[in-house]
Amino acid sequence: MSPLKKINSRSIGCWIAQAFVLVSILLISGCQSYLADYSSAQKHFDTASQLQASKVFEPVLTRNLGDESIAYNQIHSHYAVALKLISEVIDTHEKELKQDQLLGNAFTIKAISQWKLGQTKDALSTKKQALENQQLLYPRDKALMTALPGLIKAEQANSKRLNKEPYLGTLGIREMILGGNGAMNDFNMALKALDQKHPVRIYIIMTQIASIRILHSATLLIPDLTIQKEERTDLIETYFKPLRKELITLLKEFEIYGESSSENLLLYFNRIFGSGPD
Repeated sequence: MSPLKKINSRSIGCWIAQAFVLVSILLISGCQSYLADYSSAQKHFDTASQLQASKVFEPVLTRNLGDESIAYNQIHSHYAVALKLISEVIDTHEKELKQDQLLGNAFTIKAISQWKLGQTKDALSTKKQALENQQLLYPRDKALMTALPGLIKAEQANSKRLNKEPYLGTLGIREMILGGNGAMNDFNMALKALDQKHPVRIYIIMTQIASIRILHSATLLIPDLTIQKEERTDLIETYFKPLRKELITLLKEFEIYGESSSENLLLYFNRIFGSGPD
């Protein structure tokens, strides 16, 4: 079943971690290994992703804070075990991983686990290692590693937004998302690693929309209402609508456009941006 089929109108998230859970699920589904520890690391990573997805897609009104705390600890533990095992496998079986064309996927699991555990610098270091072995990376892994700095920047931008920093903070968020070294640039570079019809494009485009949503929401902190309106309109016309159009094209390509899940996804995006279909 496509991960998109799990989405409903109440549970779709608009933040980076939520979009990335879908990528994590897709990542896991395509890999096998003869190494017991590698397989175990993969299973723990898969479990963490599935648990996170179940919390992300759970309707808000049914959530229990106590259960959420337990789930968070479980997710953290599974990522921690996955990181420990995959690090050991890379350290002791790098040659075999290269021979079996699994090293790129191993680096991806390691980097994502580090990121999920808050080890940002380590995650970026692993990403660098992975991209230094580009000849061993599948397009999917290359795209995810290229996108990782953007995911980190977008999360940092969202933290600034949640802190409701004043207008200068909004300018900083804009730079983190749209600047020359911003998240959107990283995502665009990641898309270049993929064929036009590669399924991972769906998730990177969703992540781009989520990033624009962060900035769109942050513009509410702009004190001048005229400038605020102009900024929000520009984000919709210049970024959201073209991204929505590309997303619809991909949903049609994979024959999931028109299903209730994709319809709810598009309705959700339209609602949060205050923009109806063209």
